[in-house]
Amino acid sequence: MSLSFKIIMLGNSNVGKTSIVGRFIGDRWSNDYKATIGPDYQFKLLQMQGSEVRLEVWDLVGMDTSYKGLNRNFCREAQGVIMVADITSMQSIEDTAQWKQEIDDILSKNGQPIPIILCVNKVDMIDQSDESSLDYLQTDNGIREFANQHGFLESFRVSAKEDINVSTAFANLTREMIISELAC
Repeated sequence: MSLSFKIIMLGNSNVGKTSIVGRFIGDRWSNDYKATIGPDYQFKLLQMQGSEVRLEVWDLVGMDTSYKGLNRNFCREAQGVIMVADITSMQSIEDTAQWKQEIDDILSKNGQPIPIILCVNKVDMIDQSDESSLDYLQTDNGIREFANQHGFLESFRVSAKEDINVSTAFANLTREMIISELAC
């Protein structure tokens, strides 16, 4: 069996959406920051649960708090979302709640929200060995609690730079999209 899924990457500007896509699709990362000026589309083929799975990953422009400016045409027919925040920016983490609500209003499958996973990026930029020095939203428990409160399927602290949890987040989202597809 062959399956194809459209995933969109959403979040504020400068949170690392493009870097996460680059790490997942091509196992690459660059120190050179270039703002995404338009939607970018890439794909990756995976073997999962005995099926070939084609993931179409759409990297959308970060719009900070302009949630209503979200281009619905690029979101149409998306079956999953990776919502990205920057662990060094509490505002970007808090803004994901509004992004999530906007996507829930735009997209659903059989009346149910599509799977959305929260990835809090740039974990390589904080000292993880001493969680007492972090804001609560920077800790595993804080991010997990925030994700649960706002209806995210799962949450991960990730690093595109150090390749921490990027593939795991995509694999878990893909698994949930397969389950959702087979349930229809």
